[in-house]
Amino acid sequence: MLFPDLAAFIPIGLSSKRREWPAWGGYLYNGVHNALVWGLAFGALWLVLGTPYWPILGWLGHIAADRAVGYGLRSTARG
Repeated sequence: MLFPDLAAFIPIGLSSKRREWPAWGGYLYNGVHNALVWGLAFGALWLVLGTPYWPILGWLGHIAADRAVGYGLRSTARG
């Protein structure tokens, strides 16, 4: 369940020397917090492994929990 946040915040944090959200940060965050991307990964793993990889449901659970408590996707607008 921690994958989306780790996949987004570790590279963003490592690249942000001025403690400022980098321009590409919103795209990365939104990519790993998107159910469509999860579905593509789930389908690809199913094809490669020949069976559904059920632990990846934690990722979908994380996305659903974020939306349920009001967290949405990040803005990618520069301003």
